[in-house]
Amino acid sequence: MSQLNPSDQEATDYASAWIIKNDMTKAFDAAFPNSKSKKKSRYEVACRLHKHVKIQSRIKELQQVARNKSNDEFGLSVAELQRMLAQAAKMGLGTKIDQQGNTVPVGLSGAVSAIAEINKMDGNHAAIKNETDLTLTEPITITRTVVDP
Repeated sequence: MSQLNPSDQEATDYASAWIIKNDMTKAFDAAFPNSKSKKKSRYEVACRLHKHVKIQSRIKELQQVARNKSNDEFGLSVAELQRMLAQAAKMGLGTKIDQQGNTVPVGLSGAVSAIAEINKMDGNHAAIKNETDLTLTEPITITRTVVDP
């Protein structure tokens, strides 16, 4: 079929690859492995393809299947996982006094990782954002104070 009018199987292949790889060009390559296009052309076609109604519909369907499966297997909803990650991020932003008397973060890298994971779950890592109904109940605020010794 045509890249601009994908078949159901091509739409599924593209949507599955996009969800896993989070990259439109890589998803295009997975759905259309025989394409001889140059990299720039593949990216442009992938952008148009990604906006296709059939592709967007299939991405939403597969994301819902993944959410349901996650909830069934782990007993946690995406919103519950986001709340747990938000709590981990807040805990990682705590501070302690080191041996030189400086105030240092307890787990800044863990907090950054938790915040990055929350953003991925919300779709904030994608070049094209998807509308989701998932929001945190309270925002995470990061405040850092630097004091000269």
